[in-house]
Amino acid sequence: MPKTLIIIQSRMKSKRLPGKALKLINNKPIILICVKRLKNKGHDLIVATSKDKSDNKLVTILKKNRINFFRGSNNNVLSRFLTIAKKYDPEDFIVRATADNILPDGNLVNLLIKEIKKRKINYLSINKNIHLLPKGFSLEIFKVKELLRINKLCLKKKHLEHVTLKIYEKNKSMRNIFIKKLSQKKSLLSYRVTIDTNNDYLFMKNFFSKIKRPYSISSFELIKQLG
Repeated sequence: MPKTLIIIQSRMKSKRLPGKALKLINNKPIILICVKRLKNKGHDLIVATSKDKSDNKLVTILKKNRINFFRGSNNNVLSRFLTIAKKYDPEDFIVRATADNILPDGNLVNLLIKEIKKRKINYLSINKNIHLLPKGFSLEIFKVKELLRINKLCLKKKHLEHVTLKIYEKNKSMRNIFIKKLSQKKSLLSYRVTIDTNNDYLFMKNFFSKIKRPYSISSFELIKQLG
């Protein structure tokens, strides 16, 4: 039975919103909300951050809350994933998440696991445009062997920063897979539930202030409250 590992990539040196991983929503750092939501169905999880001193505060919070983490290259994000992935079987799954996006949860992870197994493919992502979803309602899932495969190819700087770019670069249809359960009748494309700017942060802070059970409520229920 293939295992599934969630890897959240996070670092404090964001150009548009520095230190956003530790900004507070409901008096909790964003990174903790992200972790608790993605783990709410019991999946293994690790935060992949950098060795840069700017991430020391982030690591302190992770240690305090007993959250697994790995520190690697600041700019070569792919190398962080590879170092973690090499401890797993080639047929195991990795779910790539980012600390910018706090809506995804274990229910969404379970859906992607079900879909990638059913379709017998090595990579699956959520295309917001074909599902009419808001920006930030996103995760990627892929087999460990797919990550090991691209590491043997000719990679440029952009591939080291954007972990899965090389996987779908020559086959963009891989990012256009329709998942019926994610399709929205009313378009939510105008919403931003990512946290990339201060305005995004203020919007999500206000949105979550009204949410009961912020760690256990499913992502499917959350997006119903957007429209």
